Amino acid sequence: MVMTLRGWGGREWTKGADAHPIGLEAEGVLSFEDGGVLSIERTNKEGRYEITLLRYWLDGREFDAIPRKPSASGARNFTVTCDAKVSGSAHTLRMVLRDSANKKWLADGEKTITSQTWTPVKIYLRADPTVDCRLCIDDQGVLEDPSSVQIKNLKLMEISSAPTAT
Repeated sequence: MVMTLRGWGGREWTKGADAHPIGLEAEGVLSFEDGGVLSIERTNKEGRYEITLLRYWLDGREFDAIPRKPSASGARNFTVTCDAKVSGSAHTLRMVLRDSANKKWLADGEKTITSQTWTPVKIYLRADPTVDCRLCIDDQGVLEDPSSVQIKNLKLMEISSAPTAT
């Protein structure tokens, strides 16, 4: 399978109606390793390194965003799964669904990766069914530089309902 994505160094943002960027941009390089592994090599601790998935496959058809589903009642539920590991120090991976038209955040969830062995990651996201959206992955919260995080087996799936708390 061929993944189409884009990665770049970005800044952290404040929250709220007057959100604005703060701090320095992340510095790093996104590369593909054998076995379909994404690797983000970070050369600083600041900011967030952003990856946006640009192609999606649904029912054998290709889309440039997750197509809206206005007939859905209530929010759409998604699960993002992958395996991740670090080299050098901890990294926090934040999975974000963004409105593809205006880049507004629809949902996000995060997990801090501390292990140098493959660790399963599972994040649930809920999104407005009336907008096309894209999955973005932010690498942030880097404790030391240089360091890296690797991601494999990345999957985004729509599920019938959100999980219940236990």
